[in-house]
Amino acid sequence: MPDGDSGRRAPLDAVVVSSRRLWDLPWTAYCTELESVLAELLDADTVEIDRRDGRIAAALAPRFRARNVAARWPPLRSFDWEVPDRRYDLALVVVNDLRQLGVLAALPSWRSLAHTFVAYVYEIWPAWVPAASPVIEQVVAHLDHLFVGIRVGAEAVQAATSTPVSFLLPAVDTLAISPAVSVDDRRIDVSNRGRRDPRQHELLASWARRTGAFYEFDTLRDGVVAEPFEHRRHYYEQTARSLAFVANPARFDLPELSAGVAEVGLRYLEALACGTVLIGDHPPGSACRRTLGDPPGVADLPAGAPALGGELEQLLGAPSTLHELGLANRAWALAHHDVVHRWDVMAATLGITGPAAVDQRRAALRIASGLVQPGAAVQERLATAASSAAR
Repeated sequence: MPDGDSGRRAPLDAVVVSSRRLWDLPWTAYCTELESVLAELLDADTVEIDRRDGRIAAALAPRFRARNVAARWPPLRSFDWEVPDRRYDLALVVVNDLRQLGVLAALPSWRSLAHTFVAYVYEIWPAWVPAASPVIEQVVAHLDHLFVGIRVGAEAVQAATSTPVSFLLPAVDTLAISPAVSVDDRRIDVSNRGRRDPRQHELLASWARRTGAFYEFDTLRDGVVAEPFEHRRHYYEQTARSLAFVANPARFDLPELSAGVAEVGLRYLEALACGTVLIGDHPPGSACRRTLGDPPGVADLPAGAPALGGELEQLLGAPSTLHELGLANRAWALAHHDVVHRWDVMAATLGITGPAAVDQRRAALRIASGLVQPGAAVQERLATAASSAAR
């Protein structure tokens, strides 16, 4: 609110509601990163949700309706938090899915925490919405705004609630990443993490055996994360040492979730921020441009392709070009895909003026961008692409 004496806006009294202690999966580590940066930007307090001890509390925890009824009696509560004895201007919760958002319903008087209460739920798919109707009724309906990281998911939830719902592309803590400054520092030729297409993997593995390149990929599935910040830091270090990174549409192997709509996933933002070239079976050009903009380092490797293709193989055999394209990608991420850019959208949607830390972060982004300006190889590629588009 405006300060009547000075004309300046008073500081925003904000709180971030964190459920980081409840989840230990890799994709929830991203939520921990995002909420941490937002808390720093807003100079916000953090309230931690934790599990309560006891067999009854543990048994009720996964049962949505039972745990919420039991929450009326403190000894039976599955979750708890320590909330300061005051009402905030803004409360913000960041979770991966609606199931995690539903934990709020098990906390008595959760809505009284702040005058404005908003949530960012990264992953919602249309196929998940019907089963989430209790969460939509008991939590989403009481929010002031819901931001969703999957476009078709935002549309599906909006059809089920009167609460305003907005699509908001995920973001990356770009300043937490230290990209390789020279091509010699990029020891990994191609990195392929998480879900992968079998044919793409076979082609890249064959290419690596034939050329002696280092093709890095993980061999584990459904692992747990002991410490979310360590997980994100190590993942960034590995990706930032890669010349190219495989990125396909979000949940590309489960088309029934998205109703056939290809969505840009978090992998795209992470790879751009780490300064590596994106290769994969990307969503249609219009969908990519609508979300990512037009980063310079993107190459196609369709799922099920019979071969890498001469153009891609030539690019993969040119480390210096890949390195410069990767740096240009990082510059693009610094300018468009940092957490502060998503906060700008949230703030405009909510009618909130950003605190001073927002301007300070923008200044830090400009300094970081000045260290990764495109070289001659990238400028030539961009000029060629612009000439082809003009024709």
